[in-house]
Amino acid sequence: MDSTVRLWIDLNWDNVPAGLQRVPITVKGAHGQKVTVHLVVRNEPLYADEVKDRFIESNRAIAMEAEHFSRAVDAPPVCWQVIPDLGRTLSGVTIMPVTGPPQSAAGDSPRLEYDVYVRDTGQVTVKAYLSPGLNFYEQQGLRYGISFDDDPVQIVNMHEGRTFQDWERSVSDNITLGISQHALTRPGGHVLKFWAVDAGVVLQRLVIETGPVPASYLGPPESCRGPVLLPAVKGRP
Repeated sequence: MDSTVRLWIDLNWDNVPAGLQRVPITVKGAHGQKVTVHLVVRNEPLYADEVKDRFIESNRAIAMEAEHFSRAVDAPPVCWQVIPDLGRTLSGVTIMPVTGPPQSAAGDSPRLEYDVYVRDTGQVTVKAYLSPGLNFYEQQGLRYGISFDDDPVQIVNMHEGRTFQDWERSVSDNITLGISQHALTRPGGHVLKFWAVDAGVVLQRLVIETGPVPASYLGPPESCRGPVLLPAVKGRP
């Protein structure tokens, strides 16, 4: 018999202090057992014009399926192609033709852009969930570029430092993780850019981590995209 009980907690936002709060909640059992958990509440109102069509940070993460880009910038004859039902969660996105030369990851070269909203400044980690791909270059692995706004592009090699055991694991998981670190100097709206460099790189999803995120097989669920229902503020719509 299923003995799980789900408890729902409602908040009266008019009485919630501004900022980040950790509220202890004690749950008591029938035989004197009790456990205390902490409800994390962040009361920082957002406004529709600030988050419109942006993926919004929640629980220290912004997760986006690759095909849900805000813009796909092509550079004919190189163009982006969505591959339905490829990967662990939704689909894959890659550049065509697969025989094309390396791209420069600068200026108007091919890229995917994702409009996001972050709540704080500081160091963030970007994890690119990539389909496992063979390293068909002799002297290098397959590469992509990643950047925020107009910051310099970081080039990430998805095969660099990987062992045969890493390859076996990536095939069994159907994912190779590309990881980069970035510094954001202001909160609010940003544009995350995924740049094409080598053909053969297939992106499944992107996750921006602004702090520790619990480990999971599929990663965080995809983030909400504004506008959303948010606490009202007097004097603002």
